[in-house]
Amino acid sequence: MSDELSEHLDALQRDDCYRVISVLKSSPQEITELVVFKGINGSETGPFIRKRIQRNMGTGSAYETLYHAQQQGKRFLHLPYIYDCYNAGEQTVVIMEYLKGETLHEVAYRCDPSLALAIDIFPRLCDAVLELHEAFEAPIIHRDIKPTNIILSQGSLGIIDFGIARLYKEGSSEDTHHFGTKEYAPPEQFGFGQTDVRSDVYALGMVLWFCLTEETPTAQARLNGFMHAGVPEALRQVIVRATALDPKDRYASVRALKQAFLEAVTDISLQSKDAQVASLRYPKNAVKALVTPASSESILSRLRYAFKTTNPLGILSGCIMVFLMVVFLAASVHVAIYPDPDLTLAHAPLYLRLLNYGCIYLFIFFPIFTLGIPKQLIAVVIPKFASVKISRRILYVALSIIISFVLVGILSFLR
Repeated sequence: MSDELSEHLDALQRDDCYRVISVLKSSPQEITELVVFKGINGSETGPFIRKRIQRNMGTGSAYETLYHAQQQGKRFLHLPYIYDCYNAGEQTVVIMEYLKGETLHEVAYRCDPSLALAIDIFPRLCDAVLELHEAFEAPIIHRDIKPTNIILSQGSLGIIDFGIARLYKEGSSEDTHHFGTKEYAPPEQFGFGQTDVRSDVYALGMVLWFCLTEETPTAQARLNGFMHAGVPEALRQVIVRATALDPKDRYASVRALKQAFLEAVTDISLQSKDAQVASLRYPKNAVKALVTPASSESILSRLRYAFKTTNPLGILSGCIMVFLMVVFLAASVHVAIYPDPDLTLAHAPLYLRLLNYGCIYLFIFFPIFTLGIPKQLIAVVIPKFASVKISRRILYVALSIIISFVLVGILSFLR
């Protein structure tokens, strides 16, 4: 009893050393927090990630394994460093390195999916998973490899979130718990057998699909044989085998999957000069430079590239929005010059009418129409727009509408 009390008091003392900045994720199984360490003299260092994992859920054991390995001197290129790992009541508390950067999901949105993106990222992702599979006495199966758990920064790639990772147990017929993100997790992870290294092979195949298409893998994509305009045939075959429903039909290891990927890329490179990008890394904006023509290039070359990389529906949507922009602009000018005599605005000076309808068009209709134009097409005129997220574009539209109401109100007062 005295040992348990001592352990509990020690855990409380350790917890008091940290200040919570924000809660990043919360679930019945686990709470993830961004924290800083408070020194005796009031100084703070960090930030760090602190995870509180419920031990009775059978999760979190991978953190303990990784912590003990790092304490014994092992170093990993793609895995976060675990600074502390201890028990606090019914919880396992993990203090770990905070990996700064963008998730693969964010990078794919900012840079657009492409073969170049896959070539840049996928081999290093395989190397990261191999650290889990080959650096321990028994492989650690991550079981939740997905774009949001892959962190990219200048020249580095890291994997996070080992909450449901587990050590492979030879001879087990199935896993004790069935977790995972259904779009990226294999069937055996949900009660159809024990997960092993081929389970992560399955998830990696789905991530490869995402790198090439920026689409979440669906049952329909599987039924279509992963056919897609952005997926070269050689890589489609790699994805099909990696994501086979029966583990026996998949690549036997991540190393075999990586080799198959590199061979497929070599075949593609021999067939197309445009695919000669295998030696690239991810310094700042390197992938973006690959998938988006430089702003110094002519509008004609950027337009040619935009039509080449935008799907037909996106081009149709963009053309419709541009047409509506022209129609509404013409209508705004017509109403300003030839106003309805019954409107109060008809008696205002021409310049005020032009300013009034110009503000309505410029700050309301024009921003709304731009939401329907693919970012590749807008980037023809404004190259930097290619990296603006849709959420920020919507915010710009909202601010424009507010500005419009303010300006129209001012003009109404001047009338």
